[in-house]
Amino acid sequence: MPNKERLVAYLKNVSQTRFVSARELAEVLGVTDRTIRNYVKAINTGPSPLIEANRDGYRILLQNEQTQVTDSVEESIDSRRFYILRRMFKNTERGIDALDMADTLYVSDASIRADLAALRKLAGKYDLVIRQQQGRFILEGKSRNKRRLMVQLMRSTNQGDTGFEVDIQKFLDEIPLEEVIKIVTRTFEKFQLKPNSYFLQNFILHLAIAIGRAKEEFAKWQTNQEHVETGNVVQEINHCLAERFGIELLQEDSQELQLLCDGEFRHTDVELLEFVEPQVLKSLKRALAEIKEVYLLDFNDQAFKKTALVACAKFIYTVKTAKIF
Repeated sequence: MPNKERLVAYLKNVSQTRFVSARELAEVLGVTDRTIRNYVKAINTGPSPLIEANRDGYRILLQNEQTQVTDSVEESIDSRRFYILRRMFKNTERGIDALDMADTLYVSDASIRADLAALRKLAGKYDLVIRQQQGRFILEGKSRNKRRLMVQLMRSTNQGDTGFEVDIQKFLDEIPLEEVIKIVTRTFEKFQLKPNSYFLQNFILHLAIAIGRAKEEFAKWQTNQEHVETGNVVQEINHCLAERFGIELLQEDSQELQLLCDGEFRHTDVELLEFVEPQVLKSLKRALAEIKEVYLLDFNDQAFKKTALVACAKFIYTVKTAKIF
């Protein structure tokens, strides 16, 4: 009996009550773990996957489950790519190993490389490069652009607040998202600031990414390091995080968070544009150009442009979440 048929037969006998690890299957068939993943991929090629794979191992899908899995294939691919990007973002210097990712995610090497190819194309839109070095893949470029890419990928793969919160929590690890939200909202209340829901979600998202970086790199502001003024709001949040969880944000991340606040509450910094999705910025520029040509109006006022940009971003968020159209 061919190995693929033996694999299916073994899973049918064993996996009704539990998941079967790749190592166990490899021992039964006398092959490597990687060969097992390739077998599973080949078996699942078709209109309806036969084998479910996750970190617990493999099991045969029941007939009524196969349709559900087929419907969620694209979602699982997006989730996998988000995980890969998140690991590259956190491991800035070392990057990731494609084979390790395949082992961790229980997919074939080819699947990981296809994911990396898709991410490389997406990263290029944000002036980022995924470079291969000694078998590892490293995400290179400005930290600000990396955050923009991460935010865009999260927004494009989540349709509701629940999925969004789950992805944000992944950056925080053991730090509860609810605690972070409380710290942020209390700080805004302390400074008598009233952020709208769009800005609050965007700010917490960027803050979670910054916390993830601080945790991963064990970043601390040293006493001999030049202090950079970042504004009372972010300083207060950073103080609360240090007091509650023993972490401090990188200066670079603190400055970027303050730019968000300046753009929302003061509208003073042109760099606010860096935090808005590129499609929104391009669309606004085209709209203003057409209005200028038709009505002979001048839109050189940067404060007005930023106000309009924030308004457009808020409107798009409202439409997406409320599903008006």
